[in-house]
Amino acid sequence: MCSQGYDTWIIELRGAGLSTQGMDFGQYIDPLDSVSQRKDFYEAERSSPVRAFDMQNSISTALKDMQKQLDLISKYDWDFDNYLEEDVPAVMEYIKDKSEPKDGKLLAIGHSMGSILLYAMLSRCGYEGKDSGLAAVTTLASSLDYMSSRSSLKLLLPLAVDLVYPCIIEFLNHHDAA
Repeated sequence: MCSQGYDTWIIELRGAGLSTQGMDFGQYIDPLDSVSQRKDFYEAERSSPVRAFDMQNSISTALKDMQKQLDLISKYDWDFDNYLEEDVPAVMEYIKDKSEPKDGKLLAIGHSMGSILLYAMLSRCGYEGKDSGLAAVTTLASSLDYMSSRSSLKLLLPLAVDLVYPCIIEFLNHHDAA
């Protein structure tokens, strides 16, 4: 997307990845920054050194990272609603301010929980009759099929059609007219 001229942002929600408190990320940020400045992603990918880790080290690191995430859950007081009501709107405003999109709207790609946050935001905006601030949304690997689940989220499925469908229709009607 960068090579096509789009401002591209990767969001790390609080408590995850580069948004984790109390960690030194210089070793990660410097190489990422140099790669992100290049227009040709494939050239940047080839020029970046590949580091191979043995399996035991990778598993140990993954377990330590998972323990840090579990510790964060008990240490900090935030949840999905905080992401939806506070973090996502703040991030969108920041990106709009820095990118200055011509139509004032953003294009969003969500992965996993990021996808679910986008769906929840679109549902809420549709229900409240508010503009989402998004021109288009693409989602990847979002867990929205709860048919085989024993989770209580399965009880919300009938509501999903009533909340999401009007947003999709409104989006399609708006972009057909433009």
